[in-house]
Parts: sequence; C-alpha cells; structure tokens
Amino acid sequence: MREKLYTLGFVLALTAVFGAAVSGLQVVLKEKIEENKTVARQAVVLELFGLKPADEAWPTDKTVAEFAAKVATADAGAGYNYFHLQDPAASVFVFPIAGQGFWDRISGFAALDTATKLLRGVAFTDQLETPGLGARIEERWFREQFVGKSYDRLLSDGRRLRVVPSGTKRPDQAEVDAVTGATETSRSVERLLNQGIERFLQEKEKQAGKP
Repeated sequence: MREKLYTLGFVLALTAVFGAAVSGLQVVLKEKIEENKTVARQAVVLELFGLKPADEAWPTDKTVAEFAAKVATADAGAGYNYFHLQDPAASVFVFPIAGQGFWDRISGFAALDTATKLLRGVAFTDQLETPGLGARIEERWFREQFVGKSYDRLLSDGRRLRVVPSGTKRPDQAEVDAVTGATETSRSVERLLNQGIERFLQEKEKQAGKP
C-alpha cells in the first residue's frame, strides 16, 4: 500500500511540475508571438510611410528603433489608433483597415496624404483567404493599384474607391482591378478600405476640432 501511495504521489507531483512548465512556456510563447506581431505591424507602417523598403528585411531592434524615432501614434479612443510622422509638417497618415473577408477577417493598414488627397499605399497584415486566389491581395501588383488614387471624391454609388472586374478599371476613376477568381475577397477589400478611409477622416476631424 505504501508503495502505491508513493507511486501515486510521485505521478501527481510530476504532473504538477510538467503542467506548470507547460503553462509557463505558453505564457512566454504568447508574449513572444504578440511581440513579433507588433514588430511586424510596425514594419508595415514604416513601409507605408516610405521609411523602409518593402523588400528589405530588418532586424527587430532596427524596426523598433526606427518606429520609435520617426512615428507617432494618435489615440482617438475606443481602441482606435492611427499614425503620423513626428515631423509636424508631414501630411501623410497611416490608419488601420479591417473587416470580414470571404473566409475570415482581413486586416492591415492604408496610407493617405491629406495635402494631395491621394492614397499612398495599402498593406495587409492578416488574412486567411484561399491560396492562389483571394490570398493574392497581398501581391504587389494588386496593392500598387491603390497608390495615387484619389480618395477625396465620392463616386456615383457613394464609395470613394471601387474594385471592378479585372481589365475594366478606368484610369481617370478611383478604380482598381479585382483579383481574377476572387470576387468576394476583392469586394471585401473594397468595403473595408472604404470603411477604413471614412473612419480615419471622421476621427481626424474630431481630433482637429479638440481644443
């Protein structure tokens, strides 16, 4: 009986030790994962400001240092933040975009210039769309279509930007080609980008009106 109790006690103690170790590891890994996500988002913001080449991989410390030195965060409340350069004369802003895609949530950032009223770029940080189809929204050819598009004029349907079937965009309009075979994902991008622009403009106006 004593042997059985000893064995049981040993097993319980071992289980407790391993359980604590696993829990501790999960906490450490979770913190590291969140840190990596933060740095990845900072890298995207730097790219949209033109402070970091998109095809250049930077070490974490360089990304964090550059972001801290040149980018400021505007807290508009309710968990909404947008970014601007620490240079007070700068007119470029980066703001979050997010919404439901075809399969899951799509999120990222967009940049615009309030002086020229033109978009500066779009980048996606999280998406789980179909590989080879909807996931192609991350490809450079698709994202670069938004660069230089005016966001200042409402189109006939009330949108500021429109994603149209591939090959039908009009250069003189705020239109970009959809990803072929990914109509729903393309529509999702159109929706979340238009909503993102509206939200940013509203929050920027509120901030400007504060004493």
